[in-house]
Amino acid sequence: MMNSKSSLNIHLIPERIVIGFPQELIWIEASAKRNQFYVGGRDHKLSIIHADGKESKQTLKGHYSALMKMAISPQENYLAVVNEWNNNVKIWDLNKKQIVYSLGPHESFVRSVTWSPDQKYVATTSEDKKLRIWKLGEDTPIMTWESERGALYGVDWSPKGDLLSVGASDGSIHLITPEGNQEFFVTGHNNWVLDIEWHPNGQWFASSSWDKTVRVWSVDTGREIQRLIAHNQMVRSVTWIEELPVLISAGEDGKIIVWDVQENKLMKVVKDHVGKALCATNLGTRKLASVGEDRSIRVYDMQWN
Repeated sequence: MMNSKSSLNIHLIPERIVIGFPQELIWIEASAKRNQFYVGGRDHKLSIIHADGKESKQTLKGHYSALMKMAISPQENYLAVVNEWNNNVKIWDLNKKQIVYSLGPHESFVRSVTWSPDQKYVATTSEDKKLRIWKLGEDTPIMTWESERGALYGVDWSPKGDLLSVGASDGSIHLITPEGNQEFFVTGHNNWVLDIEWHPNGQWFASSSWDKTVRVWSVDTGREIQRLIAHNQMVRSVTWIEELPVLISAGEDGKIIVWDVQENKLMKVVKDHVGKALCATNLGTRKLASVGEDRSIRVYDMQWN
């Protein structure tokens, strides 16, 4: 695996619960630079929450269906939003607090979105079985790759920008170059691959699936190198904690799991949401936050030893 100090231990200290949302919350993104969380759900609004609770919630309008997935840009000044039953992706300028681009359309509903490391391009996946890459400000995609293995869901761009990992409805994950060439694909999941995130080292990536598992894959060998079987329902999201070999997953079983991948050890399992936990994120190694169908944001301080 990777070089890192062994025997990591974490304590999650509940800090606060943010309530007052009219419907379930589905996705949350974090900006360490801005010290903010960005939250979307079934009320069709984008909410901005200060990580330390020092400012009141801001609510931005501009969507007409649920906010299903979001991706903050590498420089943390743009936010891409995927809406339910929508063929386009909306791009928010976080300084202006307004939608400045609409990318699309796909021929069916968009399922996921990711940014290139240089922030010049956005990649989208869709039920139309296509991966598309868009340049901001242009109306047509600069690359389209079509899957032969079903609709496309989770997607993430490698830290070097040379590959995209793309999850399909049959459980396969495809490694695609920005030029549209498939390098290879991996199999192991037996259902939709809902979320993918590369580790900052660029050597491996994590995936979560409807099959209730989280898996970690080596890019060098194309093989699964670790598997987490601890959720009882589909796993909606995965995210790494900085450079550490530590992964956070959120599942519809209500569990938020912190997993030491190097040691294959469950560091912490929390089940504070009433019902499904739909997404979790982190502000570096400092804070963890999650959202769920109970219409709440749960914020924790992360303490390490």
